Amino acid sequence: MKVKMILFFSLFLLPLTGCWDQKELEQISYVVAIGLDKAQGNKVEVMYQIANPEVGTSLTGTPPPNEKPYENISIIANDFLTARNTVNAFL
Repeated sequence: MKVKMILFFSLFLLPLTGCWDQKELEQISYVVAIGLDKAQGNKVEVMYQIANPEVGTSLTGTPPPNEKPYENISIIANDFLTARNTVNAFL
């Protein structure tokens, strides 16, 4: 009897744990392109093009006329990892 109860609860409760950390596609930033340039003073300029998934989706209807389906972000930093961490802090 005890084995049946454990089996019963594991079969029905285990699948319920799959969505506790889900993220919607519209809440995630997707980097489409990365550009690297040398800046003054031994620094690097990193440019990111980030897709905007909310523009043009069927859930939101027609997008506003002035909103682009992407966003360009440019940052000057000492190295690529510092630039990546700084951009992640803004997003």
